[in-house]
Amino acid sequence: MALAPDHADALNNLGNILLEQGRLDEATDAYERVLAVRPNHADAHSNVGAVLRRRGKLSEAEAHFRRAIEINPDHGIAHHNLGSVVRDQGRSDEALEWFQRALILRPYDGESYRRVGATLYSVGRIAEASTIYERWAVLEPNNPLARHMLAACSGREVPTRASDAFVQMTFDAFADSFDGVLE
Repeated sequence: MALAPDHADALNNLGNILLEQGRLDEATDAYERVLAVRPNHADAHSNVGAVLRRRGKLSEAEAHFRRAIEINPDHGIAHHNLGSVVRDQGRSDEALEWFQRALILRPYDGESYRRVGATLYSVGRIAEASTIYERWAVLEPNNPLARHMLAACSGREVPTRASDAFVQMTFDAFADSFDGVLE
């Protein structure tokens, strides 16, 4: 950063790399430097929100996601993240609205389908959840999670056991947090 210490996009990318490495304090510092230079940087607000959510500071995270959307109403990731943080606060109906907006903005993102389907299912709208999972399975026919969720939700083509690919995907996703859960 010596050549361009105030280059907002470079700082934001640095923050993303640090966040990916789990270096939350350093990532936060990078994002805050972005906001010091460009207070209306939607990506930086969304990224600060993501760090705050990981730290359990849900109200603060929500404020940053809302600010990112205010700056850029088409910021699909911020919509998705806002849905996650309001869901974490027990506001499922509102979460569903944000996830659905994210899906409209990011129609090729499997994670958006997963969130909409899971939220519909959690509020008892099973047939709608099944329809969402069906769309996801068409979009990603080789995704074991999409196929598993569709079968579980619809009751159609239910295998006698979860596929090896689904089991591996589930355990791989859980591996990073396994030790913490055991504690």
